[in-house]
Amino acid sequence: KISMEASLDLQTTDREEWSEVFKRLRVQGFGDFYLRDKYLVIRTPFISNHKFLAGFLEGLLSVQLGVKTLNPPLIFEIAEQ
Repeated sequence: KISMEASLDLQTTDREEWSEVFKRLRVQGFGDFYLRDKYLVIRTPFISNHKFLAGFLEGLLSVQLGVKTLNPPLIFEIAEQ
């Protein structure tokens, strides 16, 4: 989070910049991220543990995620805040 904010000037909590955040995560090998309405879909995740990945993304994006699938592709519901 700090690296993205400092070196790339991305505010990871700003939903409008999430596409750039997801591109950076893809480059770093975390998987393919897709945002569909209120769902976040992750194909081919590097981290296959849904709880660990949800915690990582909740901290990075400052949102609450609800797990919808336990196996890849992982689907998380973004809770409204």
